[in-house]
Parts: sequence; structure tokens; C-alpha cells
Amino acid sequence: MRRWQTPPQQVLGPAEILTVPQALKAVTLDAARATRQEARVGSLAVGKSTDLVILGANPLQVPTSQIADIPVRATFVGGRRVSGTLP
Repeated sequence: MRRWQTPPQQVLGPAEILTVPQALKAVTLDAARATRQEARVGSLAVGKSTDLVILGANPLQVPTSQIADIPVRATFVGGRRVSGTLP
């Protein structure tokens, strides 16, 4: 997954490109581990605090160039919906 490019579309640090699954893990499980909070946050499990978004498309199934355009359908903080609607 690459996001930052310089003209004319040169990838910065091509050896450092993450896959979409790697990027999602980095901002969930790995972030929780880095802050020593994996017992409380970082994944969906009974007893854990839940902040999440419901997206309009699966980021694992769209071209990486379109991930930033996926609409957010609903946002939950602490397990409670704070914006959006569910079908």
C-alpha cells in the first residue's frame, strides 16, 4: 500500500511499502501492543473497549488507490454509535 508519492509519481521508500493487511494490523493490534494495552484494546473481543468504523467497502477488496475514497457509514466509540447509520 503506498500513499505518499512525489512528482512524477515516484514512490518514496519502495522497500517500506506495506500491504493493506499489514497496514490494518499496524493501526490495531500492533498499536495496542506498542502502548502495552493489548489486553484492553486493539481487537474485537468480549471485555475490550471498542472503537470502530463501518466502511462502505472492504479495504481488502478495492484497489489501494481507492481506499482513501471509501465512505465511512458509521463510527462507534466505546461500543456506542456516535455517527452514521446502519442498514
